[in-house]
Formats: sequence, structure tokens, C-alpha cells
Amino acid sequence: LAGWATDRFLGSRRAPLVAALLATVGVLLLVWARYSALLAPHAHLYLLVMGFFIYAPQVLIIGPLTMDLATRKAAASASGIVGTVGYGGAALMSIVSGEILERFQLAGNTMGGWHRLFSLWYIAAFAGVLFMLPLWRFRPGEEKYY
Repeated sequence: LAGWATDRFLGSRRAPLVAALLATVGVLLLVWARYSALLAPHAHLYLLVMGFFIYAPQVLIIGPLTMDLATRKAAASASGIVGTVGYGGAALMSIVSGEILERFQLAGNTMGGWHRLFSLWYIAAFAGVLFMLPLWRFRPGEEKYY
């Protein structure tokens, strides 16, 4: 759906949609961190929406955006490298997240760990927006991928 939307409405420019979706994730995380008690009755719907906004940028960055930036001969390698680095970063973020929670629980401040964790996540989402800004106007060439 995200790839189709970028082709149809943005002239194959992937970065604007990725940036918009990551900004939405950042705002959703910020709202969740501040008002999770109010959102608790509808947490499943809120997290479902957040998951949609997280998955689409990941798919666009690993697939179409990477292949648009690479040459025809290097597209598969570039996509593989970006995917490996992305999934490695996700694994590292899991370790860092667990470490943050564990340190605060050992200090007797369980909620402080969660607040810091959500802060880390929404800062990461907004950093992703900044990383997309240099690619904002990039359009893939006319080269066909057979």
C-alpha cells in the first residue's frame, strides 16, 4: 500500500511518505508516553495503528527506496545490506530497551524506565525523519529493473 501510494501520488518519491509516517510514529509514541492511562481501554487499537505506521517505513526503506538509490547491478546487494543493518539495529534496540528497563527496576523506579524507554523510541522516530530530509526530492531514474 505504501509503495503504491508513493508511486501514485508522490511520483515515486519514497522519502516524503517515510518521513510523514515516522513523524506520525513519533507523535503516537509521545502521546502514549504521556497519556497511556487514558488510552488503556483502547490500547489494542492504538498499538495496531502504531504498528501500521512503523511497518510501512521499514518496508519502503529496505525495498523500493534502497533499490531506487542503487544502480541496477547493485540493487539486490544494497537492499540486503540495508536490511541486515536495519534488522541488526532492531536487535540492538531490543537489548538496549531491556537494559534500560532492568536498570530502572533495580533502582526501584519501574515507571521511570518505561518513560525513558518511550522517550528513546520517539527520539529515534524523529531522528528517522531527519535522515529522510536529504532524500526528500529524490526520484528514481528511468532505468528499468528486469
